[in-house]
Amino acid sequence: MKFARISTSILLAATVLFPASALALSGIGPRIDVEGSILQINLTEQQRFMQKGGELVVQTTNGQKIQVILMDNAKIITEGRLSRKGAIPSDLRTGMNIRVRGLRLSEDSVKVSMVIITNIEKNPATSANGILTSIDDNSISILDQSGVTKTYSVDAGTEVKVEYNDLGRNGLNLIGKKAAINFSRANPTLVKVIRLSLPEKN
Repeated sequence: MKFARISTSILLAATVLFPASALALSGIGPRIDVEGSILQINLTEQQRFMQKGGELVVQTTNGQKIQVILMDNAKIITEGRLSRKGAIPSDLRTGMNIRVRGLRLSEDSVKVSMVIITNIEKNPATSANGILTSIDDNSISILDQSGVTKTYSVDAGTEVKVEYNDLGRNGLNLIGKKAAINFSRANPTLVKVIRLSLPEKN
């Protein structure tokens, strides 16, 4: 019984000396999976141009601040309700909640091969879809699934892909066609690619 009391005292002392925040990256083996919120993003001009690499300062769920180094081939994806979409380093924003997977370098730094953005509302939209309702010189309007019409910019670089076969004048008329658009990452209101297809028949 006396030995048991001594062991308990040692365990309590260890708890005081080594709080949970100091052990955020501890574990068995070098591979880790950590969740937290982005506090700071550091990208050089070359990293922004090449869209690879970079460093983040992340506050983990237990309050520890860690350095997250992105591998050049790191995958960045957004975790949505229905699917996951790819992203690039310049899509990252402070305040985003992320989950990272990679290798522990030290007690407060990791080198990661995957970043998953988990709070989708902080993620800049990269696509939309609906029915094409109008075409102007510098813009198009899309009626989305919620019944709201939204207008987006187009320019000489906007790529238009017609992905349907139809007959007569209806085939030449783009209005009323189903539109799937991808935005420019630098400007989330500028259409980079629009794909047109026949709407589903009721």
